Amino acid sequence: MREPITVEGYQVLSGDFHVHAFVGDGGIAPWSMQDQAAHLGLDVIAITNHNQTLAGRLGRSSAESSTGPIVLVGEEITGRNFHLIGVGIERAVNW
Repeated sequence: MREPITVEGYQVLSGDFHVHAFVGDGGIAPWSMQDQAAHLGLDVIAITNHNQTLAGRLGRSSAESSTGPIVLVGEEITGRNFHLIGVGIERAVNW
C-alpha cells in the first residue's frame, strides 16, 4: 500500500478510466477488476466497455461492500469516426 498523496488539501488518486472487462471486450471478469486494480496500486477505475454499461454495473455492484479501489461505471462510446469515454453514466449512450 502506498502513502496517500495530498496537494493543497486534496487527495490525489491514481486511476485508469479506460478499462475493459468481459461480458464485452475484455478478458477479466468485472467482479475481479477491483482486485486487479488494487494489485496495480490504483485507487479508482472506470469499466468502459464498448457501447454498453453492463460490465461496469456488475463491477461496481461487486465492489460496493469493499474498501478497495473505487469502481466507476462507464462506456466507450463508439461512433463512426470516434471513440469517446463516458464515466459516471448508468445506461449506454446512443451516439
